[in-house]
Amino acid sequence: MRFLTLAVLVLLAACQPASPPEMTDAERAQIEAEVEQAIANRWAGFTEAVLAVDYDGWASYWTPDARVLQPGMNLSGTAFFDYVRDLFAEGVQYLAFDVESLDIFVHGDAAYQIGQLDESAILAGGEPAEWHDYVFVRWVKQEDGEWRISYLMAGPRDAPPEG
Repeated sequence: MRFLTLAVLVLLAACQPASPPEMTDAERAQIEAEVEQAIANRWAGFTEAVLAVDYDGWASYWTPDARVLQPGMNLSGTAFFDYVRDLFAEGVQYLAFDVESLDIFVHGDAAYQIGQLDESAILAGGEPAEWHDYVFVRWVKQEDGEWRISYLMAGPRDAPPEG
């Protein structure tokens, strides 16, 4: 019985995929630079869609199960997409949408970005609004090679002091 158990363990060990070779620092830096550029390009297209109040264009930058967490909002999937569709339909007009990337960490088909986001808009009732946030964004590489946002968490940079 012990021989059979040992034989099964040896067979299972032999069938395990080999560990990928370790990347050099230069290879890792090259991959991160390529991903950072791809994400910068995605933000540029995203910004165009937001400024044009193009819902379909905007939606194409998100995964279907995307989640957004920020003060006053904890939405994901259909609820998030419905919220933005309604916002666009009500007549919001974006004046500016600027993202500054502070750092990106790439891990396989996921990239984690820390940055700053500045937005200004005229809301449906004609009221101006501005937001200045720190953001944490999880990007996921799709099967077609395109990066999409799967998670966005934002918190105000200009929050009033506590107390």
